[in-house]
Formats: sequence, structure tokens, C-alpha cells
Amino acid sequence: MSKLKQLLSVAIIGLAVTTVSNANVRAEMNQMKGVASALTNANDLAAFQKAAKELRDLAVQSTDKKPSSIDNDTDFRGYQEGMKEFIAVIDEAERLAQEGNLAAAKTTAKKLFDLRNEYHKKYK
Repeated sequence: MSKLKQLLSVAIIGLAVTTVSNANVRAEMNQMKGVASALTNANDLAAFQKAAKELRDLAVQSTDKKPSSIDNDTDFRGYQEGMKEFIAVIDEAERLAQEGNLAAAKTTAKKLFDLRNEYHKKYK
């Protein structure tokens, strides 16, 4: 009976960790949506760079977390590749902002929405 209780406890903990992880990915994605909007609507370089850093940090955190809609390793690798593309666009927009070209940085950042739409069709 004791081993059964231990096994049941491990199973419950595993399920709880998976549920929390999936909730975290969902929360991060919702947060990314808001920050991406702030990025493309920034009125000055400082606001743009602050939003770019926050968005990049969230994207990096989300890269290694498997969304609940993904149930195999092949799709998870595809999701991770999409996140790498997303991060690369943020980096390019940040580079343009550092050069003082806010308009070009914002135009580049708008590509993030296209990537989001493309990868949501595949993995959401």
C-alpha cells in the first residue's frame, strides 16, 4: 500500500508540474502579445528598447517550455525554431533602434506579428 501511495504522489506532482508549465507558457505568450504591441507603438527609442529587451527575455524563457498543444518532439523543435526566428527579428529591430532609426526598427518589429500568425497556425 505504501508503494502505491508513493507512486500516486509522484504522478500527482508530475501532473501539477506539467499543468503549471503549460499555464506559464500561456501567460508568457499573452504577456508577449502586449509587449509586442508596446514595441510597435513606442514613441521614442528608450521606450522601444525597453520593450524590446522585455520581449526578448520573454521569448527566450518561452523557447524551452513546451506548450500544451504540442505533443511530440518534432513539433516542439519546430516551435523552438519559430521562437529563434522571433528572437532574431527582435535583435534586428533592436540593432536598428541602437542606430537611432526608430521608424525602421518599428517596421522590422511588425514582422513579429507575421511570425506569430504563421507559427500559431502550426502549433496553437
